[in-house]
Amino acid sequence: MERLSKIKERQLVLDKEDFKEEQVIRTEDQRKGMKNSQLIYEETKKNNNQEDRERPRFQESTLDSEVDFRNRMECEEETKIEKIQMIKISYFKLILVMLPLIFLSFGLILLLLYWFIPLRKLLLFSKVCQLDKATHLYISDCKGETEIVKLIKEYNHQNLKRNNLYIEQQDEDLEGRKCWFVFRLTKYYYNQVNRAFFPAEFDYKKTFSDLISTYSRGINEGEEHLEALEKYGNCSIELPDKGIFTLFVEGVFSPFYIFQFFSFTIWLFDNYAFYATLMIIISIVSISLELYELRKNFNNLKKMAHYECHVTVKRIDHDGNTIRKLISSNFIVPGDVINVPENMKMPCDAIQLTGSSITNESMLTGESVPVIKNPLPILDTEIYTPEEHKNYTLFSGTEVIQNRKLGEEEVTALVIGTNFNTMKGSLVKSILYPKPSRFNFFADSLKFIGILSIFGILGFLITLRTSLEYLSTYTTVLKGLELITTSVPPILPSAMSVGILFAVSRLRKQKIYSIDPKRIDVAGRVKTIVFDKTGTLTEDSLKFSSIVCAGKQKFSNEITDATSLGNSLKNDSHNPVDIGDNDVESKVLECMITCHSVAQLDGQFIGDPLDIEMFKATKWKICEKQSVGKNNIVELAHFEPENHQQEDMKLEGLVKSPTAFPSPIKTMRKSSNLFNSSSCSFSIVKRFEFTSSLQRMSVISLNKLTVSYTIFVKGSPEMIHNLSYKESIPEDYDKVLEKYTRDGLRVLALAFKIVPDLDQNWINECKREEIEQNLCFIGFLIMENEIKKETIPSIVKLQNAQIDTLMATGDNGLTAVAVGRNCHIINREKECYFADLVKLQKNSYGIKWTCFDRKVLTEQAQKCSFPVCSKEISSTEAFRKEASIKNNDVEFTDSLQNEKKSLLQKAPWEESGDRKVIKNYNIAISGNAFEFMMQSIKEDSTEDEAKIIYKDIIAQAKIYARMSPDHKALLVEHLQDNSKYMISMCGDGANDCKALKTSDVGLSLSEAEASIAAPFTSKISNISSMIELLIEGRASIVSSFTMFKFIVLYSIIQTISVTILYGISTDLGDWQYLYIDLFILTQVIIHMPRTGSLPELSNHVPLSNLTSIENLMSVVSQIFIQGIFQLSLLFILQAQEWYIPLKKNNNKVYNGYENTSIFLFSCSQYLITALVYNKGKPFRKPMWTNWGLLSSFVIITVVNWGVLIMFPPSIASKILDLKEINLSWKLILIGYSICNLLVSCLCERILDCVNQRIHAKREFTN
Repeated sequence: MERLSKIKERQLVLDKEDFKEEQVIRTEDQRKGMKNSQLIYEETKKNNNQEDRERPRFQESTLDSEVDFRNRMECEEETKIEKIQMIKISYFKLILVMLPLIFLSFGLILLLLYWFIPLRKLLLFSKVCQLDKATHLYISDCKGETEIVKLIKEYNHQNLKRNNLYIEQQDEDLEGRKCWFVFRLTKYYYNQVNRAFFPAEFDYKKTFSDLISTYSRGINEGEEHLEALEKYGNCSIELPDKGIFTLFVEGVFSPFYIFQFFSFTIWLFDNYAFYATLMIIISIVSISLELYELRKNFNNLKKMAHYECHVTVKRIDHDGNTIRKLISSNFIVPGDVINVPENMKMPCDAIQLTGSSITNESMLTGESVPVIKNPLPILDTEIYTPEEHKNYTLFSGTEVIQNRKLGEEEVTALVIGTNFNTMKGSLVKSILYPKPSRFNFFADSLKFIGILSIFGILGFLITLRTSLEYLSTYTTVLKGLELITTSVPPILPSAMSVGILFAVSRLRKQKIYSIDPKRIDVAGRVKTIVFDKTGTLTEDSLKFSSIVCAGKQKFSNEITDATSLGNSLKNDSHNPVDIGDNDVESKVLECMITCHSVAQLDGQFIGDPLDIEMFKATKWKICEKQSVGKNNIVELAHFEPENHQQEDMKLEGLVKSPTAFPSPIKTMRKSSNLFNSSSCSFSIVKRFEFTSSLQRMSVISLNKLTVSYTIFVKGSPEMIHNLSYKESIPEDYDKVLEKYTRDGLRVLALAFKIVPDLDQNWINECKREEIEQNLCFIGFLIMENEIKKETIPSIVKLQNAQIDTLMATGDNGLTAVAVGRNCHIINREKECYFADLVKLQKNSYGIKWTCFDRKVLTEQAQKCSFPVCSKEISSTEAFRKEASIKNNDVEFTDSLQNEKKSLLQKAPWEESGDRKVIKNYNIAISGNAFEFMMQSIKEDSTEDEAKIIYKDIIAQAKIYARMSPDHKALLVEHLQDNSKYMISMCGDGANDCKALKTSDVGLSLSEAEASIAAPFTSKISNISSMIELLIEGRASIVSSFTMFKFIVLYSIIQTISVTILYGISTDLGDWQYLYIDLFILTQVIIHMPRTGSLPELSNHVPLSNLTSIENLMSVVSQIFIQGIFQLSLLFILQAQEWYIPLKKNNNKVYNGYENTSIFLFSCSQYLITALVYNKGKPFRKPMWTNWGLLSSFVIITVVNWGVLIMFPPSIASKILDLKEINLSWKLILIGYSICNLLVSCLCERILDCVNQRIHAKREFTN
């Protein structure tokens, strides 16, 4: 109650101080309407409650402690809940279990509770069976990760009871209290009717007409708004800010830094005070730098996510009047109706109610082409969803560039999502809670650290007996712990992130930007890339090529000039189809003028590049005005000649022909030259936007002169063929289609249907599936989509690097195959077979194989002899939807249940042992066939042989045609499930967003640097940027592995040195440790990752597993070599005549020959290891190109050999507590170091050769 009062008070202050203007509409009709609206509101709440009661109950939980729930309607996989358990704090466990454990473990158990959530649940909480007794919830997500969240129970306004937000009253203490929790930025309320938790989201899944009738006037200003504000929260994406102190504490309590502080404590106790203090300072600086980077990234994301503006909202006041008031966008809620002015950046997701808008969605989708948004039509049958009805949805974060208003009416939209319940919020959550990477370098590094700890323990055990003879037990244990800390380098976590930082810097120079830098290493393991076609492999813009009009039996001649349509009819030997008043060419031209979504902004056409090119070919122009025509029909766009004059006509979208039309066009049989007449004009009164699943778009066009209405449809040749009546289809339909698509041209089919006089009600209520049938086919529109000049060289480079390149496009199969051949994705010399889902008989459907290099193999379906032909399947709803047949073939949909699917006998198979395998052909698959195969693979009823065949088909396919966005994402998931390597997706627009997010490495070609459509964004709009990303990814992963192996060897070398010295009761000195860590190690770590990447992409892939046999052999062999050389050096030293053994009589570190020799020689070994592991080819440039590293090597060598060894005792020697040695031993140390270098390099070279042969043999076998 207190919070509601504060919200209300804050809003009143805002209204009074900041916003002066308020418009109140108080007509008698509106008062009556207001009363009706209030009744509708109350009735809607009543109906919602009734729906909740009638909704089927959730399945009862298998465990008493579990509670039911429902995920969000559009739930991201990363935030999807799998299970919820009710728990409460157990004071019994706290007192009787935790206190003794804390005492016995010296507090270590608290760290384990902090790191391991299941252990925290086990030791601090107990399960409960009633929600009123629970204090927390134990939540598991779909990936198996768990969280413990606090269950909030608070008093609320009494009127909220009717929203069912309360716990069922089982205890007097719960009266008037509501129950909710927040899981990964999503709020869940408990609903007492369903006894389950529901997400706090607006229920927009209603029919179009229900949404408009219920919310067109907005919500009530008082109570209803406050309820919604309390339920949904402010309309602002506020990232949870932990604060600098909390982040610092979390950094300090990470396992790496806890081990470091443990090491510091040991060193302090062992009288290494200066070294320990300096390391503590370095660690704090390291944590601070990481904290700075975290805060920088957080602030950038916060800046991108947060947005606030002033919004005019339409609401209902207490008297039932409609009011408009200017408020902060923070206070808009789902159900509000807001004005959408031009240049507004949307603060929420909203459904366009009136007017239309042109928006820029590049930040969300990476799509650089502006998108047109239309008002939601009034339909009783279609259910609204943002995913399927994007053309009616204004998404949060998008910018409204231009509006089209009808008269004086404002452009308005219905708010359906705020804060994180928006598309922008979902993308932000995907960044905060990223999909777990299949390449887990961190997990491998932890395994390796475990191995290093074992080396430290072994070293301690080796020296234990000797230490106990001369040292006390306390000192022996302290030395043992110090040895373990030496084996695990404290600088490791900081060093591992250096390589990625340099890779990010190099990518930015290539105009490639990343919102998830950790994915750079993942890019180094990419072995398969899926490319979109249009805008990625080919140019964004298309070029008009020609028109081929349909004749009665065959197609007429090709027309390359759209303005000359009609002239060729006079000499056409094939009579045109008799279509009533109009001829074919006139209808083709009218279709090109009207059947599109082109708009004009600042004198430039905007919209789909294909539509723009088609419209430009007509030589007509657009003027932005408005129109209301006969029968009060709203005209969305109007087209007429430039010299047309008509009084009292306000046009919303006016398209004018040129002043002098090039030539007369044969027109109606009334002999009036309509297109050349000044009275000729057309208007669009209804538009159904293009959708990938339906493969078409349509408009209802009005001829202003004859006042006749025509439906025009433009879409894929296959779809238009199915929707048109047979008599309008020329005999050579397939032949002509194949002629153009074989050359890689984009072919669209055009069709129309004349409809009787209409009114606005019919237009509002007409259904797409009703008007888009029984069409008359009128011709093909041929567009040329040129391949980008960088595409072929890039594809060749990728294939030379043995990277699989695939293409997934929404285009026709023949076009996709032709483009695939032209850009070398598939072999030009091999035959190509295309698999598509077709109707075989009356109640039978299967996969038809067509050879694109010969005629169709067979006209009739012949069933195979292998078991797949007898498989029974039960089609799912998703399959029916994606099959693109739900709106045009009822018989197909109804008969799809429990039918036999078969493959053609003459498919590209050959016998191999006891099963059939694919021959060596190019394979292309349609989206429908692909989903059918995927469904069959997943179903248990599918026979094993059939699954193998389907997997073989998909594995060999390189071209995927007629692929919807869901198909592309499904393809990426399948490739991930069947490959040990990483999968990349490269696209340029909204249709690729889902696949870009699903892939391991998504690269969006977009001019928007701030796009969050994919982990990587390239401002270079061609696929050459993919090569740069892979090159840097491979160099980065090699740098990370090189750095890791060097640090491992550094720690092992130091451990060996300390172990040898412990064996003779001495140790390295305080300053000697500092010299190694600060002078040698720091220089190498800073400069080693600076080695640049080779400009050419190698045909090898870097190793991905730190614990692989190749890496282990390399590390173990070097450990063995360095250990042997150190140990043998000690034996050679002890054999010298001048050698004086070290006295073992106390705990002090002595200045002796052993300490001096081991220290100086080990300093050379650190450098040797860096030289051995800092390899160049095949992924990085030679070491000598890295001037920083080369200079470091020279400086370290000069200091080691010159200052410390060859010259007389210096200040440095005294500080390091080195013993003076004779010249002969100095030369032996230098010579022995050179021998060590040669042996180490030779061993690593031999291992490289062996590994290359093993890898080549493995690849050949695969």
